[in-house]
Amino acid sequence: MALGVVRAILGPLQCHVRYCGIARRRIGRALPWRRCRIEQEASVSGRSGPHFVSATQRPFPTHRNSARRPGAAAPGSALNGRQLLCIIVASHGPVVLMLGAVPTGYQFSGSQGVPLTMAIAGLCLCAFAIGNMSVAGRIRHRGGLYALVSRALGPIPGLGVATLSIAGYIGLLAAFLIVLAGGLTGQLFDAIGVDAPISLLIVLLVGVLIAVERVPLRVFTRCVAIVVILQVAVVLAFGVLAVLHPADDTAAAAALDPAGLLTGSFSLALCVAVTNFIGSEIGSSFSEEVVTPSRTVPRATLAGYAITTATLLISAWATSVVVGPANIVAAATGQLEGSTGGSGEPFTVTVARQAVGGDHLDTVVNALTRTLILGGLASAVVLCQVVARQLSGLSRDRVMTARLQPRLNGGAPLSAGLIAPLTAGAVALLAAAGQPSEIVLYLLVGSGLAITAVLTISSLATIVWLLRTDEGEAGFFGWEGRLVAAMFAFLTTGFVVVVGTVRLPALLPAGHTYGWLIPASIAGGLLIGLVWVGIVRLSRPEALAGLSRQARAD
Repeated sequence: MALGVVRAILGPLQCHVRYCGIARRRIGRALPWRRCRIEQEASVSGRSGPHFVSATQRPFPTHRNSARRPGAAAPGSALNGRQLLCIIVASHGPVVLMLGAVPTGYQFSGSQGVPLTMAIAGLCLCAFAIGNMSVAGRIRHRGGLYALVSRALGPIPGLGVATLSIAGYIGLLAAFLIVLAGGLTGQLFDAIGVDAPISLLIVLLVGVLIAVERVPLRVFTRCVAIVVILQVAVVLAFGVLAVLHPADDTAAAAALDPAGLLTGSFSLALCVAVTNFIGSEIGSSFSEEVVTPSRTVPRATLAGYAITTATLLISAWATSVVVGPANIVAAATGQLEGSTGGSGEPFTVTVARQAVGGDHLDTVVNALTRTLILGGLASAVVLCQVVARQLSGLSRDRVMTARLQPRLNGGAPLSAGLIAPLTAGAVALLAAAGQPSEIVLYLLVGSGLAITAVLTISSLATIVWLLRTDEGEAGFFGWEGRLVAAMFAFLTTGFVVVVGTVRLPALLPAGHTYGWLIPASIAGGLLIGLVWVGIVRLSRPEALAGLSRQARAD
């Protein structure tokens, strides 16, 4: 009797356990790690069957330790167009452009037509986006523009462009570190009365960059979006203040008078204006994180150039209206004199005093400085990520050490993320020991011209690419329009590189003595690329032949 009761109770339970075991085994065959394990057993035993599916027949990797296909977006890290646009705009924040790029354009060119020059430069670089990014976006490679140059012109120009772009971004990052450390010094002294050394703040900023660069990309883009919106609001608010507090009744129209282009040097103004857009070309470096890069990267890049053009135009116009077109060059020159040991007043203070008066001057200047620090920090982190992606892309192409190869989730490894902040921090520390304000100008001019040279070579690569293929739509807005846009960008950026390399160094502090360092550094970057090519050709010729070939063209 008792035995019958036990069997009555355990019988259904045993059937349930047996059913669950069969279901678990069937589900296990469908799970990624289970399929991978079954496949490994099949390769050893020689068995085959409906459950032994080859890894090449599956559209995505099935094991957490399996390598992700080059050029595929990592699961959970795909970016949409708005997120990529935020990253592009954050590479040169609107407030950074308003307080840094605009006065530089006035003081170097001596021209009152800087607002219109910014608009002309923006149109030229929008042509670059239309021509180049329509091709670069179709190559899924984290190396960015060097992948395009390698595909179109060969591995030798490709490695030269890679060297020049990495050096340019690191130089720009070093300039950001010096400026951020200087701004933090003043803010700390005003807040707690501590005069912190710039060298100590540079070291702390390097640590912050290393830590923030490890943040997942999707989380970082959300934070960057907030910073970009804040900076855009500041620029728009400043434009409203310019309308409410003009220097005189005719200042608003005079700031956009085409006759201002004839004052000063238009060529120098154009050189400075074009170099202010550096950073808008980084969209192709994130093509592996974008689901449809052939469509998203060109659109985000073109929108980034348009937003930067609007930012520079509004900022240059607003400052000219507030200070007065006749006084704007003198105000910008006063900042240059003040930063190099003279008695000039900072440009931010001059503009804020004209806009809000003396009662709220300290509040407005502190708010602008803090927004500038926040925007500069976001720009520095974006530059670190771009350099890390390019280094890991070179590693995947087997022209650098394998320790820099991308991680399974699509991000750059820690070793690749350390190179840019540590190198830029070392340069910033050396500059802090000398004349940091003067060295910042050299770094900005040299880095801007180096990246502009990269844009010139990339435009040439796009021309060659388009002439070799007839892909795309016919008509002016298809293949022909892209070719014309690439040719126009090649001529414009090439003109800026030549004129800027010849004339801009002489305008820098002690430029007649040390100005040769800028063209020498650009030539040195290309020379390092050639030496690199020779080393790779001797050690791994197959890697040189396959440079950027692991990328997948859409």
